[in-house]
Order: sequence, then structure tokens, then C-alpha cells
Amino acid sequence: MNVFCAIVLSVLTSGVAFAADPTARVDINATDSKLALKAGTVEGGVTSAPSPGQSGDAAKQNLMFNMPVTADKWTPMVIKFTAEGDGKVSLSLRGQYRKDAEVWVYYDAITVTGAEIKNGDFEDGTADKGIAKEWTAKGGQHPVVVKDDGVPQAGKACVKVSHGNRLAQEITVKAGQEVTITLQVKLDKVAEAGK
Repeated sequence: MNVFCAIVLSVLTSGVAFAADPTARVDINATDSKLALKAGTVEGGVTSAPSPGQSGDAAKQNLMFNMPVTADKWTPMVIKFTAEGDGKVSLSLRGQYRKDAEVWVYYDAITVTGAEIKNGDFEDGTADKGIAKEWTAKGGQHPVVVKDDGVPQAGKACVKVSHGNRLAQEITVKAGQEVTITLQVKLDKVAEAGK
């Protein structure tokens, strides 16, 4: 018993922090205030919920999907949702929110069924300020298009984003049509906040 107490005391005083696994985060937000969304089935470690801070009708218009990611391999992340009406939604690629750290995640080889996405493989180059064509940067620093032979899951380019440095693209959805988005995700790093 004394050995157990000594180990626990040692861990508690060592400054070792046990944080949740870093996650890739994808937000789906209706751009029309009357368009309700419903999350589909999730699997493979993906979780879904209304976006934080949302309640009432707003909670029905904003979905958040998370999945743990590691730096050692690319992992497929599959999300499904249905819109109750015709309209547009914003697909937003992010990293997990952490108050004390910035979680940077790579995304690549994004495919969509039930709707259309443009430049989902990030191979069509960049537009203003180095942002991937057909995508919009949101947040402080700009998300990064990575062209490094050892990084992309497929092709020659992928993107690196974080919670506050995300990429978004608007897609058109049809009432009752299930949309399935498959993304390849991989952790880049968890950096101390502000660095």
C-alpha cells in the first residue's frame, strides 16, 4: 500500500499532465438560419454533438464532429448528416479547442457523396495569401497548405489547421439527402498556446 501511495504522490508532484487525446474537429454550420441539420450515424471513434454554446434552433443548425488523431498515421474520419431543407452549409476543418495548447491537424483526400466539394485533395494550388483554392481561411494565422513529399496522405499537397486557424468551404445540400464526408486526418503537433 505504501508503494502505491508513493507512486501516486510522485506522479502528482512531477508536473505530468494527463490530457485527453488530441482530436480533429469538423463543424457543419447552416448558412441559412432556417436550415436544420441532423447528424447521421458515427463510427470509428467519431463523436457528434451540437456546436458548443448552441441551444434551441441554433443547436439544430450547427453540428460538431470530433475524432482522436495520432501523429504516426493517417486515419479516415467519416461524418454523415442530413439537412431538413435545401440550402448551403459551411464545412469547417479545425483542430481541437484547448485553452492551454494549439492542436494542429493535417487534412487530405476529402471526398463527399450527396453534395459536391471542390479541391478536396488540395492539389489545385493556392489562391490569395497561400490559402487552398476554393477554401476560405478563418481565424488568426492562416491555415497552411503543405507540399512536402513525406506529409500528404495522397498526392503532393494537404492542409494543416488548428482550432483558431481553420479552413472552410460552403457546399450545397438538398432536403433529406444524406451527405457523407470522408476525410483523411493526422496529428501534426500540440503546441503550447500562443507559440
